[in-house]
Amino acid sequence: MFSDNNAIYLIMAYCVFIGGILSYLISLILRTANVKRDEREIAEYEKETH
Repeated sequence: MFSDNNAIYLIMAYCVFIGGILSYLISLILRTANVKRDEREIAEYEKETH
């Protein structure tokens, strides 16, 4: 399988690419959760002030 000397670089490139995608998805999930939390806090604040 690894008879080609460049195979390890190809595998490492895939790992870096997949790692980047995973970190982006985790960031997206966290940002979405923070926005939902902020919306709840704003709604509660508006209820208290009106």
